[in-house]
Amino acid sequence: ALPIFPVLRPETADSVEAAIGWASADGRLSGRATVYRLNVEDQITYVFNPSTFDSVYVNIAKTRSEGVELEGRAQLGGGFDLTLAYAWTDAKDETTGARLLRVPENSGSATLGWTGERLSGALTIRAEGDQDDSGGVREAFVTANLNGAFQLNDQVALTARIENLADEHYQQVLGYGEPGRSGYVGIRLRY
Repeated sequence: ALPIFPVLRPETADSVEAAIGWASADGRLSGRATVYRLNVEDQITYVFNPSTFDSVYVNIAKTRSEGVELEGRAQLGGGFDLTLAYAWTDAKDETTGARLLRVPENSGSATLGWTGERLSGALTIRAEGDQDDSGGVREAFVTANLNGAFQLNDQVALTARIENLADEHYQQVLGYGEPGRSGYVGIRLRY
């Protein structure tokens, strides 16, 4: 027999956000703060059933996500720049008051970049706090990525990146492990 799937209703949403930004007169420093609220009716999500090891998509009658996002950037000199970002999110099922699954309350990143005449690179450190999931709690993690590029001419650049630099064992979503340290090389073409 074929499994029976629930009939899903389409999502509807309304949102509002307000942002304020600032930049120094010389352009070396800038920042932005954004506050937002998102209301969704019939939000589609999936839940995991540990007894059958299945996931099924369901509607949540009403959800609300609100939060604050902060971002700052500084030109440090010598070709270096630093970008910092942080987000706080309060995401709830409005019918039960429970936190929404797979939405971390805290997340952020820091990127130190360098740009030379033909060579550029960046180190990014990204972190997410614990997040609830239908099978339990996905633990917080911190991971780092390193990338670089060498511009051969105006149209062609050689690229390389290493993801998960410290070979951390973490999960973006509970039950789905991320790869260990991974390296990639490529060519970027611009026309």
